[in-house]
Amino acid sequence: MEELEEISQDRDLRRIAELKDKYIRDQKNGHIGWFEEGKLNKQIEIVKELLKTNMPIEKISQVTKLEKEKIIELKKK
Repeated sequence: MEELEEISQDRDLRRIAELKDKYIRDQKNGHIGWFEEGKLNKQIEIVKELLKTNMPIEKISQVTKLEKEKIIELKKK
């Protein structure tokens, strides 16, 4: 109970909790799909640019959080 009181008194923590709650509700209602798709498309663009610089696949995976297999697939294209 003390933790809840602490969060409700801290403006930043309260805002984070509200945003997290909204994200969860939106995800359940299917409102987040377009955002996630756009995020993935941006990741793919970034991966393609990093591949052009000959950055190692392992490093690209660490930076973008994209699976190595997906990066290898993109490299083949």
